[in-house]
Amino acid sequence: AVAQGNLFVSTDKGYIYCFDDQANLSSSIIIAKKINNSPYGKNELYEKSAKEIIKESGITHGYCIDVACGDGALAYELAKRTNLHIIAVDPNSANVEKARKLLNEAGLYGSRVTVHQSDLSLKRYPSYFANLTVSRYSVDKGESPIGEMPHIQRPNGGVMVIGMPNAMKKTIREALPGAGQWTHMYADPSNTICSMDDIVKGELGILWWNDPDFDVPSRHGRGIAPLYKDGMLFVQGINGIRAYDAYNGHQIWDYYIEDLAEHYDQDNLLGAAITASNYAIDGDRLYVRVGMQQHSLAFRLVHVIDIHTGKPIKILESPSIEDPAKSNWGPLNYWGFVFAKDGTVYGSIVDVDHIVTGGYREANMSRQFSESKAVFAMDAETGELKWIYKAKDSIRNNTFAIGDGLVFFIDRPQALQDRLRNPIKYNSLEPGKLIALDAKTGEIKYSVDNDFVTLLAVSNEYDILIGTQQFTRFKLPSEEGGRISAYKASTGETIWDKEIGIGKNQKIWVKELPDGAGPDYYYPYTGGNAPGSYNYSSRPIIIDDEIFFEPFSLKLKTGEEINRPFGRTYNCGMICSGKHILTFRSGTFGYYNFSDWQSGVKNWGGFRPACWINTIVAGGLVLVPEGQARCNCSYQMLPSVAFAPKYTLSPNEIEQ
Repeated sequence: AVAQGNLFVSTDKGYIYCFDDQANLSSSIIIAKKINNSPYGKNELYEKSAKEIIKESGITHGYCIDVACGDGALAYELAKRTNLHIIAVDPNSANVEKARKLLNEAGLYGSRVTVHQSDLSLKRYPSYFANLTVSRYSVDKGESPIGEMPHIQRPNGGVMVIGMPNAMKKTIREALPGAGQWTHMYADPSNTICSMDDIVKGELGILWWNDPDFDVPSRHGRGIAPLYKDGMLFVQGINGIRAYDAYNGHQIWDYYIEDLAEHYDQDNLLGAAITASNYAIDGDRLYVRVGMQQHSLAFRLVHVIDIHTGKPIKILESPSIEDPAKSNWGPLNYWGFVFAKDGTVYGSIVDVDHIVTGGYREANMSRQFSESKAVFAMDAETGELKWIYKAKDSIRNNTFAIGDGLVFFIDRPQALQDRLRNPIKYNSLEPGKLIALDAKTGEIKYSVDNDFVTLLAVSNEYDILIGTQQFTRFKLPSEEGGRISAYKASTGETIWDKEIGIGKNQKIWVKELPDGAGPDYYYPYTGGNAPGSYNYSSRPIIIDDEIFFEPFSLKLKTGEEINRPFGRTYNCGMICSGKHILTFRSGTFGYYNFSDWQSGVKNWGGFRPACWINTIVAGGLVLVPEGQARCNCSYQMLPSVAFAPKYTLSPNEIEQ
């Protein structure tokens, strides 16, 4: 700013500079507030209490609330010893004024500690945000001014430490009953795209949002989906992984891997739609396959990371398809997809020569590998190879799925019509085999002829394997859609097989149903873009005993259609699901409740999800990390957002 002949400049360090035209540095005036390093004097009781709280809780990062904070003496000692952002609350205006004054003298007010005047019901505060709950009042009186488990306490490890020194009581909040996990790109190793989260339903409200400074691939590169485990959200960026606290958005750790997702950072890719995922979670470990870095052999490595600390545990190497007993650094063993279950890591050796066509415009697909020459299983603890299966022909990555004790995939000749260079036109896929292997030994349990499947998903509860084609906007030329089958997962026997009104059997959905209409409200497609027609779909979602295969709902056991109309707009991203809800892009962020399907899709405006999967339902939340990088559409904001059902938000929200 310019005023009275002076130039005023503020910086991101918190300093304000004033320049004039004299340029006489010797006469510069420095104005700086003097910090009081002992605003509370000796403060021995609260110093001792803070040390004990830190020792008992083990929490030094995130958000802390000090209930009945008095003059802020306990908050001050905690701020000195941790990196916590502390919210101090007291109903007494004199206490609040004094706390603000003393903390400001210490240089902590506003940046590290904020003091609010509020009643102790804490109704104004959102649910789940506090990693640590303490009380200055309880240090003085030995009793808690709040309940046993306040709504503010974070699930999955939020700690409350209350009481006098040497007599403090620690309470840890467990996971929310019914909360789901999202440990693989398609929710789980079975590719169901459903977390079975039993909490998220009804109207949604915003729990938190932030403006991340984390570079993610272009939305049109269709990067890898976020993951969720035990209260933590994991997001894959161009140069590494970032872990957030899913309940308050606090950044927990970064793990740097150069060019991890760089090959997804461009427009018009098929991306994760064909490559499958390069990371997965099993237990407390995150398994991340490194990207293909220039002048590096790293594409053959998987980093094993502690999900809580972000610290590396070990590195696994891909096996050789020539000699399974040793690692081979030749060009034939690039590690492809990553799955993990029950202490075993599953992967593939990709075919680097089979490069397929891009999206709807030209794109660099040279590192987008969609087919594999072999699949394997490795002991996650020792890195020992358990087994390896070499394909007779080729394995499309999207056909790999893991069930209860079995691994499934399709082994068939490659579809040469999909190739980027010199494609050969075929009318249909060549016949192949549906293979089921023993997950522990790699022994073939059955091999069944199959002539159309390019995507598999498993219902372990009902012993049903679903096979269809990925007829999405980002399909390959060989994927015509129009058919879905169910097999008995344990034997490969066909249970049902039917044409479906997606793809070559396209049908029109009539939004206004005729009186008395049943499932026959789908009418044969006659060409053109008639109202309600579906030019492409999402991947099939297995939700308990149903399948949602956009826009259809089917009974899992019989394939019978369920009368439940669905429609959305701008459906470039995939649909995700919990037990009661679908989440997706519909122009902006949209959701659809099964219990209130007559109301149709509901939207939150102002921002949009990414172009593949990033509206995951897990932990009692809907997590939508920023994924619209380099989007030039007319959306005002680029935030990461966490939604929660309104019935779980703060008491003030619920009462309204």
